[in-house]
Amino acid sequence: MDYHPLVAPAWRPYGRPVAKNTGTNVEHSIERRTSRRFQIVLPVLFRWADSVEHYDVGHCGNIGQGGMFILAAKCPPAGVEVAVEFALPAFDLVPHPVKLRCIGRVSRFETCYQLNGFAVAGQFVNEMLADQSTSVAAS
Repeated sequence: MDYHPLVAPAWRPYGRPVAKNTGTNVEHSIERRTSRRFQIVLPVLFRWADSVEHYDVGHCGNIGQGGMFILAAKCPPAGVEVAVEFALPAFDLVPHPVKLRCIGRVSRFETCYQLNGFAVAGQFVNEMLADQSTSVAAS
């Protein structure tokens, strides 16, 4: 398995110190995630607002129940609310793509090897289920 300093391995032990020799300023860190993250590469669209509305694109580096890490050329500032949209491709158990949205806050951002990335701590919403509940409520 290739190691990349911005993408967390799925097998990392939770709540234990993780020593890394990456040459970054995060040599010894504590794993604070409460749920497992999975390495998955998907294109994402994200937006945030400060004094103006911002839209950008990137790629998901890893994803878990409580959020995701996104690699992007431009990152929103820490603490800002961000909305991320992406689609999980169809697979054996789900015969069609599933559009998801994650609404959360940027918990941190990192720059390493000329790559930028940011972590979003938030909740996921299935767009199809949200659309169905909205149309039922409107009826």
